[in-house]
Amino acid sequence: MDDVTGTGDSVAQAHPELVDGADAAQVEVSAAISPAKKKTAKAPSSKKRAKKDQETSPADAKTAADVIDPTAKDSTDVKDAEKPEKPDHNYPVNTAMPTSYDFLPPKAEKSVRIVSLNVAGIQAARKKGLDTYIRAESADILCLQETKLQAQDDAVFADVYPWRYWSLSKTKKGYSGTCVLSKLPPLSTRLGIPTTTTTTPAPTEDEDDEGRAVTLEFESFYLVANYVPNAGQKLERLAHKRDYAGWVREYLASLQTTKPVIWTGDLNVAHTAVDLTRPKGNTRTAGFTVEEREDFSTTLTQLDLVDLWRHLHPTEQDYTYYSYRFNCRAKHLGWRLDYFVVSRALLDKVRSCEIRNKVYGCSDHVPLALEIEV
Repeated sequence: MDDVTGTGDSVAQAHPELVDGADAAQVEVSAAISPAKKKTAKAPSSKKRAKKDQETSPADAKTAADVIDPTAKDSTDVKDAEKPEKPDHNYPVNTAMPTSYDFLPPKAEKSVRIVSLNVAGIQAARKKGLDTYIRAESADILCLQETKLQAQDDAVFADVYPWRYWSLSKTKKGYSGTCVLSKLPPLSTRLGIPTTTTTTPAPTEDEDDEGRAVTLEFESFYLVANYVPNAGQKLERLAHKRDYAGWVREYLASLQTTKPVIWTGDLNVAHTAVDLTRPKGNTRTAGFTVEEREDFSTTLTQLDLVDLWRHLHPTEQDYTYYSYRFNCRAKHLGWRLDYFVVSRALLDKVRSCEIRNKVYGCSDHVPLALEIEV
């Protein structure tokens, strides 16, 4: 997710887990997506809604929501979204980093382990246990988003990762930023996403100035580590985000003419209704608007890319982001915003793609780990 306010408290403001029911505009969007559904749930009266809001969160009654069954089929679902299966196991609800990492699986032979994590400020994350996890995971390549640094930190895991690449925000302090740390030497590197395209308007701002992407070329693939912009609390950056989606799409397409791609990071979109706990009422919330989901679908379809975790876990409802507010972690109320998206040509080389859902506490996101044969 993005710090849309510049204050660092963007978690709930950009992605409120608990929002009021759909308004008339949302009903129109819902009808456009699912025209076959003619019945719309009657909205509760303002008096009843206010009472329920106070019961849910007295401190923030204006943004608290009605209780919604997260497994219910929603009239605002993407057409091909399936009703998720009820979890067959208990999801972790820890709010501090684990004291032991014995649960981490050993790396498969002849494979590369790549881990992506939005750290929500690398300096703060290190104070909350990030370092211990990074050393225990021992990924070959580490992709971090939202580092919030103004200058690259050459001391961060320098003894583990000799190849280190930082893309920093030049527009705001303590904002955005991505880095890739690698044990493997890349053939080439690039910072930023090209914004000169033939399919979108000319850019109004230089995305390289926001530090949102690092690309490393390896022998058998390109790795694009990306921190996609947030659409904004009031969707004030939605148009810009849609332009950015076009720039990324064209950039990935150009890379694929040479070799397959692995696109990873906090992509700031919950693609379908099974990718967040409460899809109802969130169709005009940043990360789950029709426009953002359609743009993501277009990229997957046009480039023949695969959302890897969903491909391997077609109906499971697990998340990579939990708001600090409303006790969302304990309630398993989250969003799946972080991805590994790969060229279809790489599918037969994939060994695993797993959400490290126990590794929570240094950030409001959890890591996503890919193992791929080399």
